[in-house]
Amino acid sequence: MAAFMWNANPSKWDVVPPWTSGWDALKDYLLDPSKYVYWSTPVHQKKIRVGDRAFIWRTTFGNGPSGIIAVGRVEEAPRQLSAASASSFAHPARIPEVGWNEAAAPSPWKTGIRIDHVFWDIPLQVNFRPAQGTLRELTAAEVKSADGELGRRNPDIPMTSSYREIVTIEPGKRGGRPCIRGMRIAVADILGWLAAGMSHDEILADYPELTENDIRAALAYAADRERRVVTAAE
Repeated sequence: MAAFMWNANPSKWDVVPPWTSGWDALKDYLLDPSKYVYWSTPVHQKKIRVGDRAFIWRTTFGNGPSGIIAVGRVEEAPRQLSAASASSFAHPARIPEVGWNEAAAPSPWKTGIRIDHVFWDIPLQVNFRPAQGTLRELTAAEVKSADGELGRRNPDIPMTSSYREIVTIEPGKRGGRPCIRGMRIAVADILGWLAAGMSHDEILADYPELTENDIRAALAYAADRERRVVTAAE
């Protein structure tokens, strides 16, 4: 799977009550209990896929240091926002945010990101820099650097981003379809539940044997399989 990093500039956010600065407005957006954000995506619209890694970099600001402030995964591939398309997004209520002026957005294309970890006060410090614009793809070495810092900050976070330790295929089980950790729950089951509109929390409540990592692994497997199919076709 690929990895992309978006820039977050607090100075681009308006000062709107109850916030006294763009810093506070951006912080509130990222720390929302929904753990879901939409980010402007002026490039790579056809390259970013569901399951890709997502990093958000906060640019230098007077209130605090720059660095990676959020880590998650792409849950909605980029699509263009308009009055007609707004209701088709999975979480339309998360698009209009207090303090954000959509007219100032670098692009009407939005990517839906499920936030796993936020490091607002002490951003992750890595050995690479953000894009000159809004977004860029990370190299494998840069992802390794970010994951290393992530693991040092929180040892409970798995160091690997691979789904191969979770997705298993056994002859005779579910017809040889890819399953989760040897269980009879197939990757296709999870994708079907998500496509039907179930949230991650709803799936975990109905199937307590699953974990958040299992759902992310199913998405990553599907994204990787689709990427290999597209590459082969080209």
